[in-house]
Amino acid sequence: MEPKRVVFAGRLSVTDDAFVLVATDIRIAPGVHVAFAFKGEDDGGPFTCSGSAIFNPTANFYVAAQVPIVCTRGGHADIRFARAQALDGYCDIEGTWSQDGYLESPWTFWGELDALES
Repeated sequence: MEPKRVVFAGRLSVTDDAFVLVATDIRIAPGVHVAFAFKGEDDGGPFTCSGSAIFNPTANFYVAAQVPIVCTRGGHADIRFARAQALDGYCDIEGTWSQDGYLESPWTFWGELDALES
């Protein structure tokens, strides 16, 4: 039997409240990857993106490069998770979002996400 994978979700804080960011599905395989799905809204309207950030043991973070952003503007983001720690009933997340076409980029995001029943 496969081990149960816990799904985490919730709203994240972003530097200077630059945009709204909600994690709709975060699954952590420690030392391997962080699978993610985000939705949010910025001055260009609503957006979504999803992918898998692979662990880089040399740099000690998880990274997903050139993740397609689904929105009216399009574009790509590099998403890094400096911290993705599953705890009892929640997870602690911190990372950076770097998006092409935005002078303010990168932004830091962080928060505690609740575990969902799967």
